[in-house]
Amino acid sequence: MRKIFISYRRVDAEYAAGALGHELRSHFGDEQVFRDKEDFSGGVAWRQEVLHEIDRNSVLLVLIGKDWADAKDAQGRRRLDNTDDPIRLEITDGLREGAVILPILLENAQMPDEQELPLELRPLAGFNALHLRDSDWQYDLDKIRKTLERAGFKPQERRPTPPMAKTIAFGLVIGSIGAVLVLIIFLTRSCLAPRSPTPTTGIMGPLLWGIQLKGSNLSQMPIPVASAEECSERCAKREDCVAMTFVMDAGHCWLKNAVPPQSPNPKMASAIKKQ
Repeated sequence: MRKIFISYRRVDAEYAAGALGHELRSHFGDEQVFRDKEDFSGGVAWRQEVLHEIDRNSVLLVLIGKDWADAKDAQGRRRLDNTDDPIRLEITDGLREGAVILPILLENAQMPDEQELPLELRPLAGFNALHLRDSDWQYDLDKIRKTLERAGFKPQERRPTPPMAKTIAFGLVIGSIGAVLVLIIFLTRSCLAPRSPTPTTGIMGPLLWGIQLKGSNLSQMPIPVASAEECSERCAKREDCVAMTFVMDAGHCWLKNAVPPQSPNPKMASAIKKQ
């Protein structure tokens, strides 16, 4: 089976390699994309296995970050100058076996000059490179996928959803929407439907639900209260209050020194003192 290999240095390309690998596997399938030694199970000599798998039917994506050519080891030596450097071995093997070599420049990285590379890697400088940038991720990713498709890799087939499953899913969605609509209608009617006047005792008249008395407010209004009944009691206790309006959603009580005209308002309740 043909395979796509992603060659990268962890120091400057691990995130990009992981994201690119995920995208390519989603498009071409897990079996066609290989990222690094994590794709092998325990007990496998991963370096030898990678070099064994790379052949003329492979595509080697070489991810090149800004420090790719100058990356150094713990002793301060340039990694590419080490003949056992994994990246050097992968590219050398790919060139020798006739694999398709596709350099991928990350962000603002540049292709290394031929003179910067060890002799056996210098052919790399002659390959056309693609880009992979955060700012143009989707555009760059599409170009990489199309290049791989032209190289002979086929996107994995998407299994169509069975008709019965689609029908069940559609029915569940419609049923859920219907249940929500019924609940909304019920709550709306419960809140907005006119209510019969609630009789009160004492000097206050009945509570008029859905009625607003606008204007003629006493000073220092509104008063915070818990219910229309409490607002009515507040009015009953004051000699200067002749009517009240309670705002249900805000819990505000407006006491009034005159009886204003009535107007409908489903969020309010009012009461007038008995003459």
